[in-house]
Order: sequence, then structure tokens, then C-alpha cells
Amino acid sequence: MKRMATGFILATFFISTIVFAMAKGPIKDGHKGKTGLEGAKVNCVYCHKKAAIAKKKGQDTKALIKGKYCAMKDCH
Repeated sequence: MKRMATGFILATFFISTIVFAMAKGPIKDGHKGKTGLEGAKVNCVYCHKKAAIAKKKGQDTKALIKGKYCAMKDCH
């Protein structure tokens, strides 16, 4: 029973990871194919780790756009 439950939990995490990775939205679609500083690909990790943008609702996007990671040529 434990093996079955563990397998089910692992499968659920695996499937949910794939589903969320394929999710579409205005942020992901708007940055598709863009490169940031030093030629790095712009994706979730780039924004939340390198640019240190917190994951929270209601952020002032106009203030974020003025940061050094967004205020560059061919970006915002």
C-alpha cells in the first residue's frame, strides 16, 4: 500500500510539473524568444532568480519595467 501511495504521489508531482511548465499566459507569451542581459534566455527562472522579482500578485509593473533587467533595448 505504501509503494502504491508513493508512486501515485510521485506521478502526481511529475504530471503537475509538466502541466504548469506548459501553461500559457500574457507574461510567458510576451517574453517568448527574448534574451536578457548577457544573452540569457528570459524565462521564469531569469525573472524570479536573476532579476529577483518576487512572486506575488498586485505588483507595480511600471516600477519593475524600469529595473536594469527590463529597461534594455528591445524589451520594455
